[in-house]
Amino acid sequence: MFRKQLFGFISGMLVMAVLSSTVIAASASRWETLQVFYNNIRIIIDGRELQPTDVQGNRIEPFIFQGTAYLPLRAIAEAFGKDVGWDGNTATITINTPAETVPPPREMPTLTAFELQGGAGVRQNQLFRMYGAEYAKGVSYSNQTGNLTIMLASGEVRIGGVAIYNLEGQYRTVSGILGRIDGSGRQDGGVLNIYLDNRLVAEHPLTADMPPTNVSVNVTGVTIMRIEFDMGPVGSRPANFGFGFTHVE
Repeated sequence: MFRKQLFGFISGMLVMAVLSSTVIAASASRWETLQVFYNNIRIIIDGRELQPTDVQGNRIEPFIFQGTAYLPLRAIAEAFGKDVGWDGNTATITINTPAETVPPPREMPTLTAFELQGGAGVRQNQLFRMYGAEYAKGVSYSNQTGNLTIMLASGEVRIGGVAIYNLEGQYRTVSGILGRIDGSGRQDGGVLNIYLDNRLVAEHPLTADMPPTNVSVNVTGVTIMRIEFDMGPVGSRPANFGFGFTHVE
């Protein structure tokens, strides 16, 4: 039993000595003259030939040493989309996947109506607040300048306002929040109608106690978008409402 333990101990010491001597030898800096074999080795990656070069753009030719083909690491790694680094202080090569570049957020386009109906009560792209949030882009209706009449697309004469946009088929989606403007003192409501190329595609009730309402319209290929605030028959005393654009693309 003792002899087996002793043999195991000695064997372990020998392995440690070999490993230690190997580490020491590997960590020592030295120059060696090697005889290598060049044979016009080609590198083909996914059917395309790679012409490896160094950081200065000089051509590097692979070679064979003791039956192993040696290729330029940087050229190969970069061909697979990797970043290669060299730390001269620690003699360390690093190969990493490049950090994903996130493009800066694109500013939302500003839609400008080419026609507004309803006098000063209809405003576009002027700051208004709904449910504590501010909206700088969109369209709003206010009765503070008096109740002006408009003609709806249906032909009826009503209180309200209209904004007409020429989209020219350049957009895909118009989205936003529909709701009552903060501080609005009137209580009567109405309906928001959205027409795309003279076709009614959305009707949303407007009430004094309405929650914020998400509205999204697919405007792919659309030329004209018409937004109507139908605030009721002549003599109504409507509240103030807004449609704040949150996404236009």
